[in-house]
Amino acid sequence: MNWSSNKFYEGKLIADKSVKNHLLKDLKNISKKENDDENLSECSLFLIDTNGYDMKEIYFDDENSHGNEGEVELVNIHINELIENYSLSIDQIGEAGFLSDSRRINVAIKRARRHLCIICNVQILTHDPFIKRLIDYMIQHGQIHLAFEFIDGFYYFFYLYLKKRVKHGGWWKVTKFHEINGNVAIEFGTNSYVHSLDNGLFCIGSTRSFGEGPEQQQILTAIRISENKIALKSGFRKYLAINKNGLVIGRSDAIGMREHFEPVFENGNLALSASNDKFIRFNDEGDPVAMDDRATEGNFIQIQLPVEEQGTIRETEINYVKKYQKFQDKKLRINQGDIKNLVDAKKHGSLHEVLLDRREQMKADRYCK
Repeated sequence: MNWSSNKFYEGKLIADKSVKNHLLKDLKNISKKENDDENLSECSLFLIDTNGYDMKEIYFDDENSHGNEGEVELVNIHINELIENYSLSIDQIGEAGFLSDSRRINVAIKRARRHLCIICNVQILTHDPFIKRLIDYMIQHGQIHLAFEFIDGFYYFFYLYLKKRVKHGGWWKVTKFHEINGNVAIEFGTNSYVHSLDNGLFCIGSTRSFGEGPEQQQILTAIRISENKIALKSGFRKYLAINKNGLVIGRSDAIGMREHFEPVFENGNLALSASNDKFIRFNDEGDPVAMDDRATEGNFIQIQLPVEEQGTIRETEINYVKKYQKFQDKKLRINQGDIKNLVDAKKHGSLHEVLLDRREQMKADRYCK
């Protein structure tokens, strides 16, 4: 606070010894990562110069203040970098910390006049009963959005920061078994997904560009069939299985023992075990085979889920329309048919297929059959 003290208080504003030199690195459980070249936890002042990057201000007719969307994005990026580098995992935290002080929350909420926005990790904070009631109230009376909805229009000079967050085009990886349900994409390597062929075979798709999600033929439907096993269905409405040679094929009309797959999470890695208790990888010929007793780097996968399928059934369809429809007159066109079939489809793992059928009926859709 030296600058403010000298500028406004004739040097008389002095920090107490207990906080005079405190830094992020002094917080409990904070540890510097090996690849943290910026030493952010040891830096108390941080200036980002935006000169030359065309971050233009925006003006409002009824307001005296200005806005700058580019600088807002930079604030968001910087905060996320701090959080990603130094925060604990959800399993380690499990508590709301100082936010559990209801008086602090009360003061913060009452200060909002025209707009109240809460940005938080719901999964962490709902461990606290008081915070959970607040979040439940926000969901009931307001709007809830996922952070992925706002990832757009970033600047190239922060590419290294961003590639970890947006490279999958808004799809996010699962970390626990219970998250696997409905539409999924299985990623081998970096931005390359299992690709369905119309003959019931599979290949590894070409590498997707930065910011692109999987193609239509790379989207599978996952159906949980037990506490640790799933079945997978291709976009051609056939279930995946392995043949006698361990080759993964998609030609089954029903789920039997051969159609069982087990996602195995261990030490931050994920591999897929087939019904023969072998792990799947792509062989030298480019075919997916279940041949390995132990999972190594070639077996490791990421299972990605689409953000647009979060929320109610109607919200899911709206998100699909926004993603695929070509807005020639800037009007959103939603299929007005009964959504009961969508509800049933989600329960039975065929939501993607039914959404495709409903989209096919819309003339402005450029991506349908």
